[in-house]
Amino acid sequence: MKEKTTSGIKYETEKITMTPYKRRKWRSTAIGLAVFFGAFSWLYTYRFNAFKFWISVAFCWTIIIPIVMGFYAIIDAIMAPEEMFENYFD
Repeated sequence: MKEKTTSGIKYETEKITMTPYKRRKWRSTAIGLAVFFGAFSWLYTYRFNAFKFWISVAFCWTIIIPIVMGFYAIIDAIMAPEEMFENYFD
């Protein structure tokens, strides 16, 4: 704490250190995205699921693969370990 004076008035200042705000990911959001958007929900956790997302995009011209990947995205979001969401920061 430093003491400063301005026009005869004494006041104390303290140094405030700013830490960057980290936004964690939530399992409920991942499940909701998987239900509504299927394989595109893997964009929410892209660093862990980039390979799965690009495989589903590569085969999007078929009919069966997007349906299967959509169900797999829901199962993957439900079964993912909680540490993945807790430690995933942007």
